[in-house]
Amino acid sequence: MSNEPPETAAADRSIPGLVVWGSQGGFQVETAAGVVSCQLRRKLMHQNFRERTPVAVGDEVRIELGQDGQGVIVARAPRRSVLSRTTVGKAGVEQVIAANVDQLLIVFSADQPEFRERLVDRYFVAAHKGNLEPVLCITKIDLVDPEVFYKRLQVYENLGYRIVITSIAMPYGLDELRAALNGKTSVLSGPSGAGKSSLLNAIQPTLALRIGDISKKTGKGGHTTTSARIYSLDFGGRVVDTPGLRELQVWDLLPEEVAECFIEFKPLLGQCKFRSCKHETEPGCAIRLAVESGAIAPTRYESYLRLIETAGDDTRR
Repeated sequence: MSNEPPETAAADRSIPGLVVWGSQGGFQVETAAGVVSCQLRRKLMHQNFRERTPVAVGDEVRIELGQDGQGVIVARAPRRSVLSRTTVGKAGVEQVIAANVDQLLIVFSADQPEFRERLVDRYFVAAHKGNLEPVLCITKIDLVDPEVFYKRLQVYENLGYRIVITSIAMPYGLDELRAALNGKTSVLSGPSGAGKSSLLNAIQPTLALRIGDISKKTGKGGHTTTSARIYSLDFGGRVVDTPGLRELQVWDLLPEEVAECFIEFKPLLGQCKFRSCKHETEPGCAIRLAVESGAIAPTRYESYLRLIETAGDDTRR
C-alpha cells in the first residue's frame, strides 16, 4: 500500500484537460485522447462557498478516468484571466462565465435591443478587472443611421478601444471581425438578442448555432445559447459563445477600484486635493474637473457614479 497522501496519488493518476462546455449537469473536457464527459469531485465542488462555478469553461483541469470512459475533475489550475459577475439573486456568490481567455468581445446591437452605454461601460470594467483585452463589437448597424450612431461610439474610439462594426444583413464588417478573433481565444458576451450566435454563424457557417428572435413586446432577445461552449475557428483562434446577460454586476469590485477600471481616469488618480477622494462631490477633484472641461465624457462619469453605488456589496457578505 502506498504511503503517499491521497491528493498525490490522485494527481499521479490524473491527466490534464481543458473544460470546453459546462452546465449544472456536468462538463466536457478536451484531453489529448479526446473529449471526456466529466463530473466534479464533491470536495472541489464545496471548496469555496462564494463560487457558484468552481469549474468553468476555459479552465485548465486535471481529471481521473473511470473504467466506463467517464471522468471526474479532481483539480483546477489557477486562472490567468476571468469574466465573472455576481450571481443574479445570490449576492456574495460569484458566477464565472469564462476563464483563461485572451479577450472579451463585447457584443451589442445598434438597435433591437437598444444600445445601452452604461451596460457597455460595465463590460469594459469587467474586462479590466478580469485581465481581459476588451473589443467592442456592434451588430445590426443596418437598423440605424450609421453617421448618427457613430457619434455615440466616438467616446470609446477616443479612448483607444478597438471597435468592430458589423451587419449580417448587408453584410458588413465580417472580415474585420475574423481579423479581431484570429489567433486568440475570445469570449463573446452581451445582452440577449444582440446576435452573438448569428455573428458566429456568419463568420463560420459550419457552426450552425441556434438563433432566436427579438420579442416585439419587450424589445429584448431570448436565450438561445443556454450554456457556454468553446468553438474552434477554421481561420484560427477559438471563441466561447455564452448566454446573453440582461444585467452585469462586476464581481468582487471594491469602490476604490472602480476608478482604476476607467482608463481615462487612471492618469488623474492621485492628483485630487484629498487622498481619500471618491470623485463625487469633493472639492479639488481632478476627475470632476476633467468632466467639466470635457476631457472626460459625462456619460462615462455617470457610469462611474452608478458603479460605485453597488461596488463592494460582495465583500460585505
